[in-house]
Amino acid sequence: MKKQNQMVFDSVGVFLSVYKEKFGTPRQSGLVSQAQGKIVLTDKFANADYISGIESFSHLWVLFYFNQSESIPSKRMARPPRLGGNKKVGVFASRTNFRPNNIGMSVVKLERVTINKDSIEINVTGADIIDQTPILDIKPYIPYADIIDDAAGGYASERPTPVLQINDKTIGKVFSLSDSLRRMIHNVISLDPRPAYRRDRVDEKIYGMTIGEYEVKWKVEGEEAILLSIEPVY
Repeated sequence: MKKQNQMVFDSVGVFLSVYKEKFGTPRQSGLVSQAQGKIVLTDKFANADYISGIESFSHLWVLFYFNQSESIPSKRMARPPRLGGNKKVGVFASRTNFRPNNIGMSVVKLERVTINKDSIEINVTGADIIDQTPILDIKPYIPYADIIDDAAGGYASERPTPVLQINDKTIGKVFSLSDSLRRMIHNVISLDPRPAYRRDRVDEKIYGMTIGEYEVKWKVEGEEAILLSIEPVY
């Protein structure tokens, strides 16, 4: 018997992403438009009837489960990076992934739908979702209902802008790296994915993150991010 107020959901799919870990994944969708990903529907929902008409929409809402946060208890307060990582707000006044039910949502651009013999793939761009994330639901983005012109954004009213200049002169050309993926890596780092408390101090740490099939290492000097290496992950 289920406990009162307890609910059980079936994932409708899994997200395959270029972001393999939390660090480096954009904090909001749409910030790195080149980021490609796809939702692979689970066997239970891999029926064309479920997606009939979806290609008439340009964007989708994707609801997903923060499975990498499930072992960490949620708290009543959170420290949004936009507030420097020090000031606290209520968890329901933030988009922290440490939430009572670990549910996230993102708007993504629908690129195409691929119907295979045994699977259905929904290809999207602009997501901020980590690889292998369970998908709970997919809904069409409807402009007249979802755009609110006079909405107030609180402490996050302005879109984040790049804060780091990228210096990749030290690594030369990585011949196996496509131009689009190189631009994507530049965009991810330019938004400064470091913890907010490290941004206003001397930081000698070398950072590493996996994007696509590449391990990227970089460091920050002043307002410049220096790429140290981009190497294939074997």
